[in-house]
Amino acid sequence: MRRLLFVDFLRGIAIFFVIVFHAMTFNIFGGTQQALDAAGPLVTAIAFPIGIIGSWAAIFVFLSSIANTSVIHNQLKKGTKPSKVLFGAILPSLAIIIINYIFMVLFSHVRVVGEKNYYSIINGTIELLSYPGFDPRVLLFNSSLIMIGFGAIFCNILLIIFRRQLLNEESNAMYWIFTIIGLLVVALTPLLDCIFQIHSYPSKIDEYWEDGKYVFAYLVSLITGPRHSIFPYAAYGPFGAIFGTMILRNVDKKKFMTFGFVFGAIFVVIGLLLWIPLGVPLLNEPKYSPNLYIMDIGLLFWLITLFTVLFYYRDYKTRVNIANKTVFVRRYSMATLTIFMFESPISAGIAQSFNLMFSPLIPMGIVTNEIFGFIVYLPLVFFLWHFILKSWEKVNFKGSIEWIANEIVGRLRGRKSDKLNVQKILYDPISSEKEE
Repeated sequence: MRRLLFVDFLRGIAIFFVIVFHAMTFNIFGGTQQALDAAGPLVTAIAFPIGIIGSWAAIFVFLSSIANTSVIHNQLKKGTKPSKVLFGAILPSLAIIIINYIFMVLFSHVRVVGEKNYYSIINGTIELLSYPGFDPRVLLFNSSLIMIGFGAIFCNILLIIFRRQLLNEESNAMYWIFTIIGLLVVALTPLLDCIFQIHSYPSKIDEYWEDGKYVFAYLVSLITGPRHSIFPYAAYGPFGAIFGTMILRNVDKKKFMTFGFVFGAIFVVIGLLLWIPLGVPLLNEPKYSPNLYIMDIGLLFWLITLFTVLFYYRDYKTRVNIANKTVFVRRYSMATLTIFMFESPISAGIAQSFNLMFSPLIPMGIVTNEIFGFIVYLPLVFFLWHFILKSWEKVNFKGSIEWIANEIVGRLRGRKSDKLNVQKILYDPISSEKEE
């Protein structure tokens, strides 16, 4: 079948904005909303859109669900046992969840709660220029990897449970079932946030921890805590599966566009209307508020619909041309886990190098100067990653997190993926596909 180029492209765009958003938030503004509020209007005008796009991290769940729907559908159609399909689908997600804890312990950016900062070991040492110690409460924060891992598991289980609806191309039941499940997850999130007082400090999670209920505190945090918890982000999986199913069934372009743009508009309008009672979303909240993540769902509906039309519903020659012109962006998509794991110490290391060089002139840190940060620091971070990835592709990203995960998961399920074959995936993705 056709390779979903738009998935690779949007994943590359998304991880690029993770690099920019994290470098901006944690090194230019120090991880505090107060620093952003104190910035001049021009800086705010530049930073706020980057912050909104940075809140689109859940696009990874969307895109994973679209791709996984295709894989699971094709394996079920070949007659593979559902249990075997589910096992193969869940393994990579479990690997992502394990990687999350390595990331949080060693490489995570500083987490600010109330008046206390929580540091990872390696990145905290770079940020403070001294050993920060280790507080296990840093594990109560959910990175994007938690959202991606559990979101994929949730969606894959649903796809197996409702496999008959998935395979029955004459029925629309799949669309309705997954829409209802997604909406229920979104609707339950504010209730859970209220019950556990997620948007206040101390929250119930903090109280459970102080009372020695460590396991319960962790489970509550996982389900509905800061920042990318299962609720609401598990909802993005079923929504992504709907897109994936429509693409598999080659739904008419006009119907596809109507679904994506109309549903997207509904979510965007609801999200914007919630700005009236809830105010402008704060990008440094313990957890994004409903006015932001509901609007984000709508914006991602629009984004995915637009790029599916631009990339997928095109003739062969046009898609070859698109593939050739998007190599630069799609290169980032081949090492998203590796980038996510190491972007924090690299961006913090560059920032601290500049700060130390200019410390006699600017004791507070040269990178916190918005003009220097945006004109010199951010472009340097970007170009360094470009150089790293361009060099690494020559050996098919051997030694990367993706390569290690591929080796382990491939041996467990008895087959290796070729998704790190740079020549095929990056430079020749169209000619090798089988047209349906």
